Amino acid sequence: MRTYVVKVWVPAAGEPPEDLRGTVLDVTAGVERPFTDQADLISVLRGSAHDQHAERRRGDEEAR
Repeated sequence: MRTYVVKVWVPAAGEPPEDLRGTVLDVTAGVERPFTDQADLISVLRGSAHDQHAERRRGDEEAR
């Protein structure tokens, strides 16, 4: 299981709204990555999950 902290940028009063953007901190890995829209956020999260799966598989192979 991974823990994430998602920080979302919110425009100040009077500023025009922007697309969703911010950063995702993967607490387990200690890696923070920016995102610039909804699709990018999903991509960052999926990428982290894929990285975790690959790490687990490499660890499983080493244990044999």
